[in-house]
Amino acid sequence: MLLVEKSLRIGSLGSTFVEERLRRKKVLLVFDNVDDSSQLEYLLGSGDACFGSGSRVMVTSRDRRVFAKADEIYEVPKMNFQESLQLFNLNAFKQDNPVEDLRELSKRMVYYCDGIPLALKVLGSFLYGRSKEEWESCLRNIEKAPHKKIVNALKLSYDGLDYKEKAIFLDIACFFAGDLVDKVKAMLGEFITVVIPVLIDLSLISISQDKKVEIHDLIKEMGLEIVRQQSPIEPGKRSRLWCSKDVGHMLKNNTGTDAVECISLDMYKFKEVHLSDAAFARMPNLRFLKFYNSGPFSNGIYSSEVKISHGIGSVSDKLRLFHWDGYPSRYMPVHFCPENLVELVMRGSHVDQLWDGVQYLPNLRTINLRYSKHLTGIPNLSRAPNLQYVNLSGCSKLKEFPVTSTNLDVLDLCKTAIVEVPSSVATLTKLSKLDLSYCESLTNLTSSIC
Repeated sequence: MLLVEKSLRIGSLGSTFVEERLRRKKVLLVFDNVDDSSQLEYLLGSGDACFGSGSRVMVTSRDRRVFAKADEIYEVPKMNFQESLQLFNLNAFKQDNPVEDLRELSKRMVYYCDGIPLALKVLGSFLYGRSKEEWESCLRNIEKAPHKKIVNALKLSYDGLDYKEKAIFLDIACFFAGDLVDKVKAMLGEFITVVIPVLIDLSLISISQDKKVEIHDLIKEMGLEIVRQQSPIEPGKRSRLWCSKDVGHMLKNNTGTDAVECISLDMYKFKEVHLSDAAFARMPNLRFLKFYNSGPFSNGIYSSEVKISHGIGSVSDKLRLFHWDGYPSRYMPVHFCPENLVELVMRGSHVDQLWDGVQYLPNLRTINLRYSKHLTGIPNLSRAPNLQYVNLSGCSKLKEFPVTSTNLDVLDLCKTAIVEVPSSVATLTKLSKLDLSYCESLTNLTSSIC
């Protein structure tokens, strides 16, 4: 035996201890749940050179970075349904098969855990010996918010992140799961290029074959629960808001604070949303504002909309996403500075102009003002070097399109009142799509783009 002593701390061992005990012996060493490769280096020193032929060292960890010097890495796959059911039953019933009247509930619990052994063990152990009514109550509760013990267990990897890494993980969990990697990088800034590999190594996120950021449902729920616990009672004191009920409460009662960084609201879930003109004045750190409408969009009109009496007051200059379907005002918010803006989406808006003059827009990639029927003009976009996508289809009062970024990939002017396509469009060498269909006022199309 390597450790004959009843209690030994790693600090008391060291590589010389291992070498003295195991020199030239054939051994199998197993290190479980290692979270820092330095622990292995301290114990093994230069490696397994001192061990006998045929020796093996096995290590388990949640962090792929621990295996930087490993000869071979085996990634444990997600358990299939039958394996999951067996593990759950062993913890919930202390046998392979469930109690008959709990069979269907057992399956629903297993579906919820989605192949994560730790969740299956925690939930199964919690339900052991409980009544059917308690099982049903537990299922209702975890469908609203994850079980506390599951959150605490999954949270171990999250707790090891630094402040910026935690913030990016929460942004992804709350808002960007399923989005393309390029979009997420644009939205969250340059630092995310360093953070994404860290989150992947800790199995907090993954990247799919089609380059989308993916996150396991339970890991995502853990992230949402972390945000909820920032202020269990008052949503306006949380950093991120995505639940329609919570956003509605905050806007109705004007309880937003400087803690709020991100808001997402599906307006289709409300007949009307009433805002005060100072609704965002108390949110100076707001980075993402998304008022979208998942309901019918017929000829530029949504079935529900935001009502506001005196126009939109000031909004944060930190905004990177301004997405407001059916935007109710003729003008952009007072003193709005779009320098940090990455996406501007205002489908079916009432706006007739954006900002005055030539603005420096180094981050802007997307403009979508589709069916903004009051829009009469677009500002000069020559200082938006990264602009790639512009959709102005259905802007029936728009007669001119200005100079724009040379990186433009898509320009949709379908159903506009444009009279002439500027010759500068011919210089857009990266343009892959130019839609001028149903432009009935179009009288001149320069030969250089034909």
